[in-house]
Amino acid sequence: MLNYVLALGVGIFAGFFLPSGFMSKPKSLIFNVSLLGLLFFMGVNLGRDADLLSKISSFVVISILMSISVIIFSIIAVLILIKIFGEKQP
Repeated sequence: MLNYVLALGVGIFAGFFLPSGFMSKPKSLIFNVSLLGLLFFMGVNLGRDADLLSKISSFVVISILMSISVIIFSIIAVLILIKIFGEKQP
């Protein structure tokens, strides 16, 4: 884990000194290839899981409950902020 934090820190430090267009084309290609590789290996790991179908059904229920709760609490937060700061007139 420390390796990842150090790599991020070195990258941020190098970003201050490199020109803004530094390796823009190769950087984009490397990013896309890395992302596709990550997604591929995640798919391999999911495909090897024998209990995947039983787990998906529980993930669906949890995802729906989380989505509904985020929507409800967002609406509540907006209503509270409107009450506190008042509604702006156009």
